[in-house]
Parts: sequence; structure tokens; C-alpha cells
Amino acid sequence: MPGEKAHSRQAVHNREFVGFLDVDSTNYLDWVVTAIFYTSVHHLEGFLARHGFHPQNHADRNNAMARFASLKPVFRDYSDLHWQSEQSRYQCVDFDRNLVKTELMAKLASIEAQIQKL
Repeated sequence: MPGEKAHSRQAVHNREFVGFLDVDSTNYLDWVVTAIFYTSVHHLEGFLARHGFHPQNHADRNNAMARFASLKPVFRDYSDLHWQSEQSRYQCVDFDRNLVKTELMAKLASIEAQIQKL
């Protein structure tokens, strides 16, 4: 099971990938949305690993997150990123560049800031 440091490295790696795709010009907004979500996953998984939790799937992660009042402020943003990622992966949604650039990136930044404080 990856520990906190491995998840942190993966979060940075995924964040760099988001930057590489350049939200302003990429034709691959679906992959940006997916990478944004999985960046948030690894930030949360790092926090959970620090506390001895190693979820095996999304439902396990949600249950583990519910155990920490300190994660309550990020749950709504995380849930929305999860939903948007599913829309990207399974519903073939064409994303609005402005939505991705402003709202989804802001949700990720908020999650990152909250996790960093913990």
C-alpha cells in the first residue's frame, strides 16, 4: 500500500500533467478533468494514509473521509470533482474551458490548501 509520501508524489505528478495539458489551449479537457480529480484523490489518500487508512475504492475512501471532521470542508469539492470525472470518462461530456479553468481548478486548489493545513 502506498504511504503518504508516495501519494504526495503522485499528486504532484498529476498536477504537473494538468499544467502540461494547458487548460487554455488543450483539446483534451476530458483528460484535464480526470487528472484534476485524481490529483485530489492522491492528496486525500495521503492524508488518510498518514492516519492508517488505505481505501481500496471510491466508496471506501468516502467512508474513511467521513471519519474525519477535518475533511468535511473538502468533501463537497471532492465529490463534485469525482462526478465531473465520471461525466468525462463515462458520459463523454464536452467540457466548457472556462468551467474547467475557473471552477474545477479552484476546487482542486481549495482541496490542496485544506489538506496542506492538516
